[in-house]
Amino acid sequence: MIPQASAVGKLRGYNDVQLPLAFVRRDPYVLPRRSLTGDGNERVDTRLLQVIYAFENQRMWAFTGRQMDVFIESEPVGQTAQTRRGT
Repeated sequence: MIPQASAVGKLRGYNDVQLPLAFVRRDPYVLPRRSLTGDGNERVDTRLLQVIYAFENQRMWAFTGRQMDVFIESEPVGQTAQTRRGT
C-alpha cells in the first residue's frame, strides 16, 4: 500500500463520474469482518485492513453510508518493495 498512489471513487449508480480521492490514513489494526450472513455457527475467516480516503473536492453530494467503488493505483504484479528500491 503506497499512500501517494492515486485513487478514484465511483458512486454506485453513477459509473460515468470519477471522483478523485486523497489518502488520509491507514488504521493500525487488522480486524475480523463481523457482518457476514449472521448465521450463528458461521466462522469468521476474513480480516480487513481499513484505509481512509477523503474526497479531494469538498463540495460533494455523497453522504455517509453511500456505497462507492474505489480504485487505487497499485504496483505491477510481481514487483516487490526491494525491486522498487533498486536493490
